[in-house]
Amino acid sequence: MKIKQQYLIRLILMAFLAQQGICLGQQAKLDPEPTEGSDNETQSRLMHDPSVAATDPTSAPATTTTDSNAGGSGTAREPYIPLPTHMQNRCGEARIKRMLEAGGTPQTEIAIQKGIDWLKSKQKPDGSWGNAYANADTGFALLVLTGSCEIAEDSIAEEQFNKAVVFLINQYKKNGHLCTAPTMSSPGTYEHAVATYALAEAYIFCKSFSMEIPELENTLRLAGNQVMGGQNPKGGWDYSYGQGSEGRTSVALWQIQALYACQQTGIWPKERFQPIYDKFMKWIVTRQSKQVENVGAVGYQTDPTKSPKLTCGTYLAFQMGSRGKSKPAQLMLEFIKSAGYTTEKYAKVSGPDYYQYYLFQAMRNAGGEDWDKYHHILRDSLLASQFEDGKWVGQSQYAQGAHLGTCLALLSLQTYYRNLPPKQVGH
Repeated sequence: MKIKQQYLIRLILMAFLAQQGICLGQQAKLDPEPTEGSDNETQSRLMHDPSVAATDPTSAPATTTTDSNAGGSGTAREPYIPLPTHMQNRCGEARIKRMLEAGGTPQTEIAIQKGIDWLKSKQKPDGSWGNAYANADTGFALLVLTGSCEIAEDSIAEEQFNKAVVFLINQYKKNGHLCTAPTMSSPGTYEHAVATYALAEAYIFCKSFSMEIPELENTLRLAGNQVMGGQNPKGGWDYSYGQGSEGRTSVALWQIQALYACQQTGIWPKERFQPIYDKFMKWIVTRQSKQVENVGAVGYQTDPTKSPKLTCGTYLAFQMGSRGKSKPAQLMLEFIKSAGYTTEKYAKVSGPDYYQYYLFQAMRNAGGEDWDKYHHILRDSLLASQFEDGKWVGQSQYAQGAHLGTCLALLSLQTYYRNLPPKQVGH
């Protein structure tokens, strides 16, 4: 991965120097050898990781040709059609600049790239990842690839992206949904939402980079309509999209994420989504704790003391529904902090899991002091737990194993630039 590594280092250096008011092309301002107090000394400290320090970023060419070890070209393709505003910081120098501005470090992006390289090495010949829940596992991998704009910076990643998308399209054609099993099972409701989320982001990238994948739009339209139609009359979602019960919070959270991505595609009228979000939020508020000891908490079903960490994902869902400043959402934030979920102790115990994945995004959207106090705690905990080969291994009940652990860790770290925080209102 030598060429890709040179490209990455150049991006980090350019973004860092831009913050200092230095242009990479102004060689007069860059000493060829690091000397005390020089910009190159700053660069050397910035790149203290031994695996990258041996490569001279200033000698990396602006463009390179692909070789068998590169994994892609040394320069990013520009989109033909701009990505949606909230996704525009995922690509090229803008990605690194955004990460540094938001409090990330060069080591964060290096860890992300190591994790992505490990992930890409595990794709199966048919384009999938995983086994029993291959559709969800493939969806998670696709979200990681689009999260760092891999398809624009790595030709091999573009091939893997195409194969993964085609795999999910064929799965839908075979089963009539995006559950790995032939029938829509309980886990399949999560799978369908994750894979729909991934296809929505894939569609956006294909449209922006003028990539044609047959049947992608139609498959996404059908899958998205199933998510919308799966909402029950009270506003929730349940296993197998059943309409007979109120629903489960954990199921609903993935449906909301899928719909938020679908909303950005332009396939559906934008006004179709807010009523769905509002119906969901009214339903959630009826389940939110009013008790003094855990006011604001949201649990798995009607009992807010059961799996109250789902409050993290519910707070994120309210932000996606543009209600992050509402009173119920602010009560969720206060509960999250009072429960200790933003502490170093919790970050070390939990490792990469769904709750931290939700919380990292929610705190990024909240911004301000809450983000400043929290983000480095989870970031440093994840960096410390990464294996030498680039993977993470999830230990929690619902995020076990290397594939899911790695995807959730990467999606958490990509939060620095993956999406701009949505606009928030009260109500």
